[in-house]
Amino acid sequence: VSTSLLASVGVMLANYQSMWMCAGECRAYMAEANNLSWEDLNADGLEENARLILTKVKQQPLEVKQSNAYQGLQRTAKDFLMTCPLISNLRQPAMRHRHWDELGQMVGDQSKTLNKLIASTNMKLGDLLKFDIHVQANSIDAITDRAVREASHEDTLRSLAATWGCLDFKISYYKHTDVPLLKLTEEDSDQLEADQLALQSMLASRYDHFKPQAAEWQNSLAIISDAVQMLSEIQRTWSYLEPLFVGSEEVRRELPEETIRFLAVDQQVRQILRKMAEVKNVKAACQEKGLCQRLESMNDDQDVCKKALAEFLAGKRRVFPRYNFFSV
Repeated sequence: VSTSLLASVGVMLANYQSMWMCAGECRAYMAEANNLSWEDLNADGLEENARLILTKVKQQPLEVKQSNAYQGLQRTAKDFLMTCPLISNLRQPAMRHRHWDELGQMVGDQSKTLNKLIASTNMKLGDLLKFDIHVQANSIDAITDRAVREASHEDTLRSLAATWGCLDFKISYYKHTDVPLLKLTEEDSDQLEADQLALQSMLASRYDHFKPQAAEWQNSLAIISDAVQMLSEIQRTWSYLEPLFVGSEEVRRELPEETIRFLAVDQQVRQILRKMAEVKNVKAACQEKGLCQRLESMNDDQDVCKKALAEFLAGKRRVFPRYNFFSV
């Protein structure tokens, strides 16, 4: 046997020995990783080590890279690395039981086994890897992406409940009376508008798990917006008309029908304002059954009174240009 042939065989054996040592390290690490607790594993560290393993596999001598053994080793290392981002995504807090159920449906006959593992408190990483989840990478990415988007929607709904559960009207009082005047601060009005836009975005989203709740909130905030707007108009008009139709004998004498109409509205305004001030919370106060219809009717009645009063004053000013009323 020639010396060169022996040398060549020696180099080949050394190269394959290097590959099998690398394969042994790879198997040892994966066995260790498979035994990691699902709850406690470090997904980022797992992926970093998987990259190091694949790099070491790729650094093997060129002579071994055509062998079936090397190609199998490389495939195993690549599959493990491909699985790591999936593991990281599946461990996100956004994952709920419904998402795991969907993942269970992807593994077909093994879905019951997977569901039992997920429900247990001692699931190992290897228990999940047995299902070859890297084969379903695209589907799993879709599930985890939806979980993150739905978690964002869930946070929005939770924020809405927290905000509007404790947001109260700012209350002042009409002149020196006990009649409350209600309003939202500018900051609260901006919050209302921002929340309505957030809900529009949720309802336009292709992720529809929380759409029923979003639709409920959209309806609630629309009612609040309408009620607050009408309430503002009613209070402004009522504050102008009240000293004239209640405090002026001349107006009552000249506009008897409108006076009767206004006195009826005046009673309703005081009643509604006191009741809403007693409730105080904006959402609860504005969602009283039939409130918006009552406010709309009151607004219409006040407009009739305001128009009649304007015509009366215009007639007086044609005779007395400086004619005016001064409320006290």
